[in-house]
Amino acid sequence: MRLLLLILLSTSIVSAQGLLEDFEDNRYVHYNFISGVLTQNLANPDPTGANTSSKCAQYQRNPSETYDLLQVRPYDNFDNVSDYVAGNKVMSIDVWSASPNIIVQIDLQNSSLVSDTSDNYPIGRHSRYIGVTSTTNSWETVELIYDDQPDPTVLDTDIDEFVLLFNPGTNDNITVYYDNINGPEYYCLSETPQPMIELDDFECQRN
Repeated sequence: MRLLLLILLSTSIVSAQGLLEDFEDNRYVHYNFISGVLTQNLANPDPTGANTSSKCAQYQRNPSETYDLLQVRPYDNFDNVSDYVAGNKVMSIDVWSASPNIIVQIDLQNSSLVSDTSDNYPIGRHSRYIGVTSTTNSWETVELIYDDQPDPTVLDTDIDEFVLLFNPGTNDNITVYYDNINGPEYYCLSETPQPMIELDDFECQRN
C-alpha cells in the first residue's frame, strides 16, 4: 500500500501543470500581440463536455497571415521548463471549433531574442509543442506534445513568453473558442488571485 501511494503521488507531481488562463478567476498572462481578432471573457457557447465553465475566448484567425499568432506573456519568467521538453509534463488547452483537425501549437521562447520587426527564426524559439483536435462542435482538451527545439541555445530557465497558433503555415479563415491554458509554472501561480474589482496590478493578475 505504501509503495502504491508513493507511485500515485509521484505520478501526480510529474504531471502537474499551472493553470495560466481561464478567462475567469485565473488570469496569469497578458496578450502582447494578436494577429487576428480575440474576444475575451465571452460567454461559453457550449458549456458541456470537457469545458463547463461560464467564460472562454473566441479567436478569429487572420487569413492574410500564414503564421497568425497570439503572443502571450506571464508576469515573470517561467520556472524550469525541462520537464516539458522531456515529456514528463504536458501542456494542454480546451478548444471548440466547427472545423475539423485544427492544429494547435505553442512555442516557448525568450522575448528579448525574438525580433518583433524582422523574421529572425529560429533565434529565441526554445521549443515547440503541437496537438490536433479530434472532434467538431464540442469542447475537447488538446494535449500539446513536444515537437522540437528550434533554438537549443535558449536555456530552460530563460522563457518569458509563448505564442499560440491555430493551423500555422496556412491562410485558413477559421474561428475557434479556447479556454483553460495549462502550461509551465511560475511564482504567480502560487499567489491568491486578486478580487475581480482589481482590473490590473501589472504583476500577477489581470482581469
